[in-house]
Amino acid sequence: MAPRRLAPYTELTGVRVYFIHVRVLPPATTASKAGKATRVTLTHDELTNPDTT
Repeated sequence: MAPRRLAPYTELTGVRVYFIHVRVLPPATTASKAGKATRVTLTHDELTNPDTT
């Protein structure tokens, strides 16, 4: 049996934070017409500072 692969994560002040993609709205169009997905990169400051815009 292969080992289970967990979601990507980072450690913040001793707490492990997992990144799980969740789509909460129905898609506006079909996947074939939507085009390529856009990658979003979060910085450490964006994760830890609630006042970051």
